[in-house]
Amino acid sequence: DGPGTYQLTMSNACGTNQYDFEIVEPPLESLDLGDDISICPGDSVLLSDDPQLIYDWSTGETETSIWAQGAGTYIASFQGACEIVSDTIVITENGSAPMLTLLDTITLCEGDSIYIESTEQADGVIFEWNTGSDLSGISITEGGVYSVQASNSCGVAEDSIIVLLGEPRPMISLVDQDSICFGETLVYELDSEGSEVL
Repeated sequence: DGPGTYQLTMSNACGTNQYDFEIVEPPLESLDLGDDISICPGDSVLLSDDPQLIYDWSTGETETSIWAQGAGTYIASFQGACEIVSDTIVITENGSAPMLTLLDTITLCEGDSIYIESTEQADGVIFEWNTGSDLSGISITEGGVYSVQASNSCGVAEDSIIVLLGEPRPMISLVDQDSICFGETLVYELDSEGSEVL
């Protein structure tokens, strides 16, 4: 029978005795490990519910809580008053920390510009250059040290590049038109220091 108030009556030659008693339903027992979650590779998460209870975990551990490391399905259970109570949580790994790879140095010719772009193109990455730009790449027209920081929910990466300012372009200054007599030789002198004459 179910919960309720019951009466027990016993009698013999000497009389009758009556005993009233009540049967109640035990409180509803539950176990809640929380919603399924996503973690970054290499991270771990603490799984627990009631710190007063000892749980049997699908990992083989018998503890009040465990550290779940890596993706997987984790189940906790305990023997309740009337049945085994359990709950399941699914942990997935999503994304990774950014990675940056810039050249150590590069030479920029005077008057030129160069476009430097981060190798990290993953979704959700926030860029911050020391120039103030928040784009994945920047155009550079001056020498100097340029650094970038890339971050997302899984971590932060930093890298820098040294831009050296090279020599100016060679200058050529000749008359537009010159004359030479047959059999003569016309000689042009160029200042080719630091340059190759082809």
